[in-house]
Amino acid sequence: MSLHRTDGAGLPVNLFDELVIRRDLLDIVRSRFRPTGAARVLANGGSYPCARGAWALWIPALQVKLLNSIDGKLACLSRKAPPRKALQGSGPLAGQWGRYPLEAWRQAYETPIGRRVAENVVAAQRLHNAGIGPRVLGLCLARRFRDGPRLDRSFAAGFMVENAALKPQGPTATWSQLIDAGVRPDQINSAVRQQVNGYVVDLNSVIGVVPVDAEAEVAAVEAQIAAAMSSNM
Repeated sequence: MSLHRTDGAGLPVNLFDELVIRRDLLDIVRSRFRPTGAARVLANGGSYPCARGAWALWIPALQVKLLNSIDGKLACLSRKAPPRKALQGSGPLAGQWGRYPLEAWRQAYETPIGRRVAENVVAAQRLHNAGIGPRVLGLCLARRFRDGPRLDRSFAAGFMVENAALKPQGPTATWSQLIDAGVRPDQINSAVRQQVNGYVVDLNSVIGVVPVDAEAEVAAVEAQIAAAMSSNM
């Protein structure tokens, strides 16, 4: 596995040939047999501890956050999430699963990973500019993504961002500060409730954090992701 760096227009792009997630028995036990929790990732010729969340994978040593994906679409690893196959098909879905309508789950599952990463990046940049989020360092992409026995033949995508756990403690960011920064909090307000050292880092949920009136900015980042992958396949 190798790491390539491209410094063209827009954000720096860090491209891995392959990312592999592995969990030994100790990782599984530490995670209380959940699909989320402790794991290791093999990348760039090294092995790094990482934390798997319901919506994203965080690799502290590389300052990389990768969004969970299946076949190029956003994925949720929580055991409480509805099965993807149950939400496939045409026509609106009625009913509720947990705190969210089934239709919201389907829309999340159908979101292209490049699109959701772009929304994360623009939101994170706005939060940093407002002093309540860590600095975005670049995009992170992988041509191949292997999660245990499953090989995702599309690609993995995410971004590099400062580790908020290593930054000095600051005041807790408020809901109003997110709004003032041009960012709409997620529906269950996890972005405000689950801060690290006073920085907003939790951006993803079924109805996650999004930048407001930001279509041009999001489309530009999404296009850069697509261009980087297509030129390096």
